[in-house]
Amino acid sequence: MAAPPASDQDWATYNYDVSGSRFNRGETALDRTNVARLEEKWRFPPPGAKFEIGAVHATPIVVNGDVYFGTATDPAFYKLRPDGTLCWQYRNPRYGDTQPAAPRDEGERHARFQSAANGVMCSALVTGDTVYFGDRGGWFYALDRATGKERWKLSARAKSFPGRHRLNVFFASPILADGKLIVAGGTLEQVVSALPLYRGNNGRGFVMALDPADGAVLWKYDVGPKPAPLDPPITLHDAWGDHTFYYGPATSSVWSTPSFDERSGTIFFGTDVNTAPRRPTEDDPRSDTRESCAVIAVDVHDGREKWLTQINPGDVWTNGMRSYDPATGRYKDQSIGDTPKVYQLDLEGRPTTVVGVGCKNGGFYVLRADDGRIIAQTPLYTGPPSYPLSPPPDPRMLALPSCIGGLQTGCATDGHTIFTNGIDALLLGSQETRAASLSPPTAGRVVA
Repeated sequence: MAAPPASDQDWATYNYDVSGSRFNRGETALDRTNVARLEEKWRFPPPGAKFEIGAVHATPIVVNGDVYFGTATDPAFYKLRPDGTLCWQYRNPRYGDTQPAAPRDEGERHARFQSAANGVMCSALVTGDTVYFGDRGGWFYALDRATGKERWKLSARAKSFPGRHRLNVFFASPILADGKLIVAGGTLEQVVSALPLYRGNNGRGFVMALDPADGAVLWKYDVGPKPAPLDPPITLHDAWGDHTFYYGPATSSVWSTPSFDERSGTIFFGTDVNTAPRRPTEDDPRSDTRESCAVIAVDVHDGREKWLTQINPGDVWTNGMRSYDPATGRYKDQSIGDTPKVYQLDLEGRPTTVVGVGCKNGGFYVLRADDGRIIAQTPLYTGPPSYPLSPPPDPRMLALPSCIGGLQTGCATDGHTIFTNGIDALLLGSQETRAASLSPPTAGRVVA
């Protein structure tokens, strides 16, 4: 039997709603007069428990008081009751579906709770009877909401999956749009590309629609041209050395959780960098493809591309490369992981639907929802990766660019104000040597 439907107070999907707002319109219990008096009601595991759980990286989902979340380390998925006690837990039988034994010593504990190749990094989508989510092992799941039993699961690494790849992963959270599960994924090959012997870089990001009942693929949008062998290989050079690519172009993963505009039937999402170049031609001398570091709109009915707006051209990058090019003054890995938020603006006296999205270059962009034209953006820092900043940044700058900085994800709007959460990690990955580039983030800020 289906559980009671989610109410306005519930948070049933990653961004609260399919428009990507991250604004709970039904919240009335908390305000600025009482939030300072919040006290702990319960915690899981409870104090004194003889078990541990892995790290929680994604936003927990709360429906009818029940809490749903997965763990990035020691991978498992949990449902807790409103009092914080365990209702059920799920582990993929392919990984071993039993609770591992308690660590015998600190060394074993440290190994167990390292970031897992099959960890859950995304939030779930909870419907009347089913819980949906994906993991870094390339599996996507549908579990019974009441019992945690599998309804179905699919592997994006299986031979039967269209455009399968042995490194496919799911970082983005699913949404429900037009009766379809909208799911984004890809390979995230920039990580393994730093390994000298890796000759892959032949994956693509994708967004697809699944049948919620059985996981059948209804349509699939692949980001960019299909990668092919590069003969001869292409070698790019930077301050960190030579980087040879044997396949290309590659477009990494879509880790931006999509959003949906019901009135126009449009899905919006952001894309990652090119993790392998295309071969330049006389007609087109670019090494990157138009689909990288872009905002894309597709039709919810068939996945047909409606428009594409590239925010950061020329971004070919892997973890083995310097994330700043002094010759062009261009920062690298300036992808779009934030969800494009759908809202209304008054433009020239007319109510206009727009999408607003944060970028790892530190900027927030507002685009027309019907054609993708950029209406406005916040100022960017374009100086070199060193302190003091030169030239001094515009006071309206939201965050500094870097390979792990800027506006990554989680920006929000209540329909009147935009809220952004920025990271300053200017030195990380951007210095002339690898050793000098091992710098942690230096600051963070929240801006309204």
